[in-house]
Amino acid sequence: MITRALNQPVLMTWMSHFVQFGSAIFVLPLILIRFSTEEIAVWFLFNMIIGIAVLAGSGFGATTVRAVSYFFSGADSLPTNIVEFKNQKAKTGKPNYQKLYLLLSTLGRVYVLLSLLAIALLATIGPLIVSNVVALAGNRTDLWVAFGVLILSSAVRMQSVRWSSFIQGIDQVALIRRLESFISVIRICIYFILLTLGYKILALFIADLLLSIITLLYARHFVDSWFAKNAGKSSMRTTRFDKEIFGSMWPATWRFGLIMLGAYLINYAISLLVAQLDDAALIASFLFTVNILFMIRMISQAPLYANLPRLVQMMAKHDFNNLRRYAGTGIFAVMSLLVSSLLVVGLFGNTILEFFNIGTRLVGNEIFVLLSIWIILEVHHAAHAQIYMTSNHIPFLLPAVLSGIAIVGIGYIVMQSYGLLGLILVQLVVQACCNNWYPVMLSLRLLQWPFKQYIFDVPKFGIQYLAWRGLAIRSFLGSKLA
Repeated sequence: MITRALNQPVLMTWMSHFVQFGSAIFVLPLILIRFSTEEIAVWFLFNMIIGIAVLAGSGFGATTVRAVSYFFSGADSLPTNIVEFKNQKAKTGKPNYQKLYLLLSTLGRVYVLLSLLAIALLATIGPLIVSNVVALAGNRTDLWVAFGVLILSSAVRMQSVRWSSFIQGIDQVALIRRLESFISVIRICIYFILLTLGYKILALFIADLLLSIITLLYARHFVDSWFAKNAGKSSMRTTRFDKEIFGSMWPATWRFGLIMLGAYLINYAISLLVAQLDDAALIASFLFTVNILFMIRMISQAPLYANLPRLVQMMAKHDFNNLRRYAGTGIFAVMSLLVSSLLVVGLFGNTILEFFNIGTRLVGNEIFVLLSIWIILEVHHAAHAQIYMTSNHIPFLLPAVLSGIAIVGIGYIVMQSYGLLGLILVQLVVQACCNNWYPVMLSLRLLQWPFKQYIFDVPKFGIQYLAWRGLAIRSFLGSKLA
């Protein structure tokens, strides 16, 4: 059952990520060739600060997926803490369409406010972050206009979160991934044409805005059709705000929102600090490397993250035996993909760039190794944090926020004397103090999974899955050849 559950959502998520990775394969080299060093730094930084808009989501995206998954499993209410979760009876009934309807209606008002908050954040904090790299690029008007388009695009993306989160919660992850793949293919084609014709950053962000609008309209139409087919009514006919549902979501949401703030600082603080330097070549090289590492992370996380809605359903049913096997298989796949990808990029990345005569390079080997260690530890504990938060209990607030603040504050001081190497060491040490082990401990405790058994089970479950897939492929090929 677990092995079959991994197939379609993971396949479609990988397809989505590989198509997005195709942007790096087909478009990024053209960007590196067509853009100046200063423009490359602007491009990567602009794309990075879109994450600030996610902060405006205050955790509602992840909380929405969990809430929808609970109601889709037949639950009548949402647990607000770990005690309520443990006392809640397992649910195996049909989807609670009334609660799903009220949930989506309640989120309507919420996401309007979140979109406005995203605009406000990017319009006030954003210019402070990008002003240095824009100045290095000559303070051109088209770059500031592109930043304005970026703000509008972020607001549209925020609206899309409401609908895409609902779709994921009703166990339609594969559909969302197909949509992302389709949009990504179109984006690659449009970017390639625009870059070939000599257009720059502004044209690319205008294209991205239009594609974001198309994504929003499609996701909204799908949810409305799903309600019409299964519940006999449109999802658009009410704007009722259900205080009970919002109240049950809010404790997890505001905590997760602040955790996301801390996570953003943890992940991007160094990049934001590096972007304030006067060396455009160093900025471009570092942001390029970080961008590649986050692409690898995104692809590697697919085996576990694509199936989080089903994991939530297992958690709602207190099915810990299958949950341990499911999580172990996913974590094995995630870590195997991550480590192997980092090795390939580390060993051959700069050689490939030299072969294609691309001027921008990955950072030096010493920095790359430290960044690889950091991202491996991040991905491992993040997987366990996601597993634990399916209980709707969010205990990672203080560690995330304090760690983010510490990296920014200490990093800024250390950067003055020890440069980039000092920044990365600060990040590694701060994370090792708590975040790299605390979520793992809580997750294993919730799953009643002793650490020694966990170390043994993860590779065992992963190898069993690979063996099952091998048998399935051989059986399929045998039937075709017979």
